[in-house]
Amino acid sequence: MRQKQSHQGAAPKDERLFGAGTWPALRVAMRDLCWLLNRGYASRSAVELVGNRHSLTSRQRMAITRCACTKEESERREARRIEPDRLR
Repeated sequence: MRQKQSHQGAAPKDERLFGAGTWPALRVAMRDLCWLLNRGYASRSAVELVGNRHSLTSRQRMAITRCACTKEESERREARRIEPDRLR
């Protein structure tokens, strides 16, 4: 029988990995990742390259992977965006 994982919320090291002091470096890493993705690099290779260059942990790499996208993907997301006041 499979055990369900029920952990939700921040991990113990998240303050150190994602605190306000790390934001500038994570933004640069994400910008680098987007740059590579826009030039056709495979996601896995690009994340490894950026993660190694910026000495990111696996958790930080996963975070920037979830945030980064190509310009086309960004435009598609923006086109589907709905303002909160229009949700009702």
